[in-house]
Amino acid sequence: MRVAIHNIHLLPTLKFHSYVYEILRNKLARILYFSDPNGFSYMTSLTRFALHKSLRENYKGIEWSEFEFVFTVGDLNKKADILINLNLLCSKHLSPEFSSSVSKFNGIKIFHIGDYFWYRPATETNKLLEKVGVDHLLGYAMHDRYCSYFIKSFPKYHGKVWGIPFGFTPRFQSIKPFEDRISKAVAVGSVNPLRPLKEQTNNFFESANHFPDENWFHKFRRLLVLKKDYLQVEIDSMLP
Repeated sequence: MRVAIHNIHLLPTLKFHSYVYEILRNKLARILYFSDPNGFSYMTSLTRFALHKSLRENYKGIEWSEFEFVFTVGDLNKKADILINLNLLCSKHLSPEFSSSVSKFNGIKIFHIGDYFWYRPATETNKLLEKVGVDHLLGYAMHDRYCSYFIKSFPKYHGKVWGIPFGFTPRFQSIKPFEDRISKAVAVGSVNPLRPLKEQTNNFFESANHFPDENWFHKFRRLLVLKKDYLQVEIDSMLP
């Protein structure tokens, strides 16, 4: 099937989300679609500039000349069967991602749900996804099986979440052979409060109300932080 990647110029970073880089480097998707909610022709030149000026210089091994750039949903319908958005929905300004042109694409639409509890209330994101007819979601876990907040907020996407690794980068390379390592674990990741006061508080009323007796998004990691002195023989903690 012919796969198009949506709004690649809005990706958070290709270096962190390496699966996006591998898709492009191996040409698993050759069509790059840019939805333009304003319809101004200068958006086309601006997007081309962004791609060629920054992405081409920063990410070696991607042969941009072998990709097809598509700027209208009419062309997209002719050339693609699947539209994949890997931008994690983390932009504050989401109109290009959910413009009316996306809803007019006749193929299968797959969006990466990202941190659905962080940038805005999950029910708000769900309304946007349903509005443009997104068919399936990618997630870094099987949210539709294991997260009650997701299950409540995204009722039409039960059984439609594909769990994939969040990313893989050179920082995860095996430096020391397994047999030469000491018997110890490394704790990594983020530890965020369920009610982060330094963020936009309106984003978190919904998720905090759903878990009224919890204080942390990452309960297990927080427990490791509290017990790190007790566990220092078994674990090296890189947790904040």
